[in-house]
Amino acid sequence: MKEITLDELQKNDGRDGARAWIAYNGLVYDVTDSPLFRFGKHFRHQAGADLTAELEKAPHTDRVFAKFPPIGKLVVE
Repeated sequence: MKEITLDELQKNDGRDGARAWIAYNGLVYDVTDSPLFRFGKHFRHQAGADLTAELEKAPHTDRVFAKFPPIGKLVVE
């Protein structure tokens, strides 16, 4: 699995034509095509970030990510 740095993740924030990537539990997902992340934002959650802590209290679980196969593993340097 491709290793994705935090810097790479942050560049893919869904703004100005960039892809919309999010990290969750160590994996990176491309949510660009999801209508929920239009323009890289879903409610207060901005793409280009590790959303693990933010989604801990979300009303949904890991099954949401079943729609999005992981594109890589987040590596924190």
